[in-house]
Formats: sequence, C-alpha cells, structure tokens
Amino acid sequence: MHSESDRERGLTRRRLLELGAQGAVALGGAALLDACGSASSNSSGTGIAATSAAAPGGTPVRGGTFTVGLMTGGSSETVNPALASYFPDICRVYALYDGLYEPGPNLKMVPMLAVAAEPNKDATLWTIKLRDGVVWHDGKPFTADDVVYTFHQWASPTNLGGAVTTGVIDYDGVRKLGRLEVEVPLHSGVADLPSLLGLVNQMIVQDGSTTAQLNTKPNGTGPFKFESFTVGSRSVFSANREYWDHPKPYVDTLVIDSSFTDETTRLNSLLSSVINVLPGMPPVEAKNQVGSGQIRVLRSHSGGGNYLCMRVDAAPFNDPRVRTALKLAADREALIEGALEGFGRVGNDLLGKDCQYYDGSVQHPHDPEKAKALLKAAGHENFTFKLPTSPVGPGFVEAATLYAEQAQAAGMNVIVEQLPTSVYFAYANGYLKRPIQQSSQFASPTLTAVYRGYATLHAPYNETTWGTQPGAASWNKLLAAAIAEQDATKAQDLWTEVQTTVFNDGGYVCWTYADNLDAVANDVRGLRTSNPIFLNDYRLQDGWLARS
Repeated sequence: MHSESDRERGLTRRRLLELGAQGAVALGGAALLDACGSASSNSSGTGIAATSAAAPGGTPVRGGTFTVGLMTGGSSETVNPALASYFPDICRVYALYDGLYEPGPNLKMVPMLAVAAEPNKDATLWTIKLRDGVVWHDGKPFTADDVVYTFHQWASPTNLGGAVTTGVIDYDGVRKLGRLEVEVPLHSGVADLPSLLGLVNQMIVQDGSTTAQLNTKPNGTGPFKFESFTVGSRSVFSANREYWDHPKPYVDTLVIDSSFTDETTRLNSLLSSVINVLPGMPPVEAKNQVGSGQIRVLRSHSGGGNYLCMRVDAAPFNDPRVRTALKLAADREALIEGALEGFGRVGNDLLGKDCQYYDGSVQHPHDPEKAKALLKAAGHENFTFKLPTSPVGPGFVEAATLYAEQAQAAGMNVIVEQLPTSVYFAYANGYLKRPIQQSSQFASPTLTAVYRGYATLHAPYNETTWGTQPGAASWNKLLAAAIAEQDATKAQDLWTEVQTTVFNDGGYVCWTYADNLDAVANDVRGLRTSNPIFLNDYRLQDGWLARS
C-alpha cells in the first residue's frame, strides 16, 4: 500500500511524462556513445545517418545569450526545487542551484557541493565533506548548516527531495560535524549513498529558506542568478560571476522560453534563431533534420526504459506464465523502428541499463509460438485484455498499437485503450492500480537508485507491485543485501541474483532503451546530449557561442 507521501512524489514523474506528450523526448539517461562523441546507425540496423553526441568544442569564449525553448508547463511551473516537476522547472533549478552530487556522462556521480562521502564499516553512517569557498547569490558563505536544513526539509511529504531517500535516511539524526562536514545516519546500509543524492529536487537550499522565498526569490549557489520568472512563459537569469566552478558560466544571460505548446512552432523557432537550444527533440523531427545542415541534432543512447508494466499481484498477470508470454510476444526491433524511428536500443525487461552491476546477458527472444503455448497452459487461450496508453511520451501510442498487432501471432487480442494525457498518470484515474499499462523510466546512476524507486514496498513508482507480493520477504532481504554490499565482487553476485529473479518473474516488458535527442543552433559550442535526462544534464554553464 502506498503512503500519501508516495502519491505526492509520484506527481513529479506524472508531470514530466505529461510534458513528454507534448514532445519532450528521451525520458531517461544517456551514456555517451563513444569516446569521439558520435553515434553510428541504430541498433536495429536502418542506417540512420550518423549523429553527434556533442556540439563542437574549442576554446570557450564569454558573452551572448542562450535561449532555451521548452514545452510549457503552464500555471504549475515553479522555481522551487522541492516542487520542480516539469522540464522548464528542472532547467531553471539546475541554473539556480547545486546539489551535493549529480550524475555524470558515464553514470558516475560527480561531486558538486560535496567533495567526498565516506561510509562506516556497514554503510549505515556516512560523513559528507563539503566544498569550501562557495557563496550564495546573496553573498552568504555556504556551510554545513545549509545541508542539514535541506535534509530536514526532505522529511516533509510534500517535498519531492525525499522521493528515494525517505525510509533510508534518518532525517532527524542528520547533524553538523563542522563548518563543512555533515553526518548522515541511515536506517539500513547503502553502499553508494551519493547515487541517491543527485535528484533535481535535492538541490541544496539556504538555511532558513521559507517556501515563499523559494517560490518567488530563489537564492542559490548555482551558475546563474535569478532576474525574472513569468509562469508558463519566460525566465531570465544572469551569469553568476562568483560561481565556484569558474570561469563558468560562459554566456552572460540564460533565457528559458517555456511558452511553446506545439513541437512545430518550437522547431521553427530554432530554425529561425528565435531560440538556440532545443532539449528533447521528437524522433520524427530528429530524423528529418539529421544531415540538413540547418541545425545540429545531438543523439546519445539512454539507460531509461520504455515498457509495458504488469501488476504481479493482479489477475491474470499474477501468473508468471502470462507475464512471460507477453514478453515473448514482443518484436522489440520492430517496435523501435515503428514507434521511435529507430532511435533506441533493444530492451531486455530489466531496468538500470548502463549501471554498474547491470546484467546484460539475458534477453527474451521474439517467440510467439512459445507465448501461445504458455497462455494455453495458464488457461488463457485466446487471451483478451485492454492495454491503456496515452501520448504522454515519444512513441507510446504507436508502440501500443504495434504491440497489439504483434500479439495476434501469440493468440492474444490486445485492445488498445487511449486515455487523455491529463488523466493517464493521475492516481485518481488508475495510475498504480491498472493491471497493465505503458510507462517509461528515467535512467538512474546505480541499481540502488533504480530499485529504490521502482521495486520496493514504498517505492514511489512501483508500477508492477514487485517486492510487495506475498512471499517477497526473501527477495527484499536479498535486495537489501545487494544495496548494502561494498565489496564489488560480492555486490556483483548479489545484484545478478536480484536481476535474474526480476527478469524471470518480473512485470516489465521493457522493449527499448530510447535514445536521447536534442538540437542546437550551429553556433552553439560545448554542449552535449547527456545523461540522465537530456541536454548536457542541464549544465548550460558548460556551453558558449562561437564568434563569427
């Protein structure tokens, strides 16, 4: 049973995916495709022209303006890190604030306001050392008091910062050890705590900040300072020339235009130089623009999965034979071609692609005859069911339609039920209650983050109810051991066992890890398509404009 706080935190993902319905693509992380930053043709072999994962580099120069075009979040947009949900929110928050860590392009956590984190012997107590010389935009020095205050805020059910750490961190026990040192006690061991401290909602706020201040007068340590914010329309930030990661940022001004309501207008704005940065490009537009020379299309692989999710506690999907049949019915390469224009890698029904300890050795083949036999053995010959879908993400409706066609060969009659984007991920309308539905998962830096978010009793996005079903106690014990294990060899064995169980009996038909696709003007330099969300991890301070 999900707590009220879980329901509130689920809004983050619902809102992001609703925005994805309006065209924001690549709901997941990305790993750079190779050392040169270029991508070859897609995994299913259609030979899409090579695309780059990065804009050109060179010697950075200062000056000019980045204008980022994003689909609107309307009246719900915010600059408060605790509430950030829509893509424009996330872009603003990354400009204004810093977290303790953030995921890097190789899915390793990069120290930001933290410089080191050390566990005790059983990883139940962590000591975090903080960066010296950081100042807030108002000139006040950054100290451990700010971190302790922020951790305490995560205990609130309405603060999205606690989405994956509530139940893990003993918030009341977090305390200051020195001016730049914090002690963080845990309820159980976590071998890689930094991987749970890199969410956008976990940006560090100043000690004593009120909700009113966070909503109207943001004061961060980030690369840009607040100038103005018009909800659902436009935000303006100026370069923070006292930023600790100097000489960044390179541009003088950052403008976030969140007024767009359709993708055609957004693309035309990039082509006509009204904007010069377009995160999250729809696959069809990306395919049409690759090689055009008008703009640069940036592409990289993602660790985020697109999938069907079945509740393992709901009939008929509580029968593992039925779940396996649905996995075998999927022609994954055809789904990638038809729903994502070939921009994706074949999925293998496990989340956490590209993470350390990820098991890439297993794969369910396309075998409709075996699927038909399993359904017959389970008493579901000529199986009919409804598959809810919605245009909440790239290729959702197309994938559902194609899967329904493929499933006919396995003796299944899949009735695609398209729901409005406004209700699809709403709890009151069935999210986390439907026996089966479509969904997407954001890439995570570690398997710990994946399973804490998607497959534990109080996971905010446990769409399959995995780990909550009768008899799951031993599996949960195994997962806790894997999360706590600090020895790499032992951890690999434990995580392999975790994933083997989920692969064999879990409720995901994860058919692809969709590519991340972004676009920038030809004079933009220093940005790349990245991980875990999309363009440059929102680190716009890394980019600059070429001078003619």
